[in-house]
Amino acid sequence: MQKVIIDTDPGLGIREADFDDGVALLLALKSPQIDVIGITTVHGNVPVSYGTRNVLRLLHLMQRNVKVAQGAHRPIILDYPGKVKRPDREIEGIFQFIPSMEDNLISTFAPQFIVDTANKSEDKIIIVGIGPLTNIALSLIINPGIKEKIEKIIIMGGAAFYPGNVTPVAEFNIWMDPEAAEVVFSSGLPIVMVGLNVTQKVGFTKKDFSLLKNKIDPLSKLFYLSAVTWLDYLKKMQNTRECYIHDALAVGYLLDEKLISTRQAYVSIETKGALTRGQTVIDTQGISGKRPNAQVCMEIDKKRFREMVIDCLEKL
Repeated sequence: MQKVIIDTDPGLGIREADFDDGVALLLALKSPQIDVIGITTVHGNVPVSYGTRNVLRLLHLMQRNVKVAQGAHRPIILDYPGKVKRPDREIEGIFQFIPSMEDNLISTFAPQFIVDTANKSEDKIIIVGIGPLTNIALSLIINPGIKEKIEKIIIMGGAAFYPGNVTPVAEFNIWMDPEAAEVVFSSGLPIVMVGLNVTQKVGFTKKDFSLLKNKIDPLSKLFYLSAVTWLDYLKKMQNTRECYIHDALAVGYLLDEKLISTRQAYVSIETKGALTRGQTVIDTQGISGKRPNAQVCMEIDKKRFREMVIDCLEKL
């Protein structure tokens, strides 16, 4: 069984925050294929303290005992570029009767937790990074030796030959801390990059979540209300009736590599460009003269991924 640490910034249950991290955690925690040995939280969709609370509440509802370590509250070098909206309002009534599992929260700083857990593990671990890469980068800076204990890092971030979702060229997770992303992509570790070019090929609508509408258990209500609230926000702001569950696809790849085809490439992160900061620059032709440092996801089995998500929701 694969031992996995998930590094995340979940907005589950928060207004105007994406809930895709929540679906990713649900897929991972429900799967018999992997052993989630820790969840670390990072700044991103919401302030890190909110993300930590959301994880603890989700664990309570799922009755899972997994260690949670809170991590970085800001990028490693520069503060947020421009004005970053940080939603912090809970969906009304959604957590009213849901306590968190405070016993799961440990005092260790998330990057140190990653170092300690990797060093103590008899087996190599897999890290799934579905938020800004600050915690993961700091763990590699604190102790570069942990690279020997990491099998690979699966990252939801970037975009391969595809527009960004926060600037014309940058994806949110990478844009939030491009210096951290550069540390990770330069680490020499095996990396799988699950970018917008695949995550935005499968849209979900309110109809997809209607199977949860009449369920009375708190876990189903949490996901249903989070989904419809996010979709209402997207309809208002972007005039779209569908959403993308970006982060869940990174876990989906972990569970079933046949979901996505990949291509070896050298990926560099733009950290200085006034217009291109946070862009993932993909070299599949060897033009840079550098050896590939990542498996870049290129095509997705849309039907297979949709069935994976719907099946997981049906079993709540």
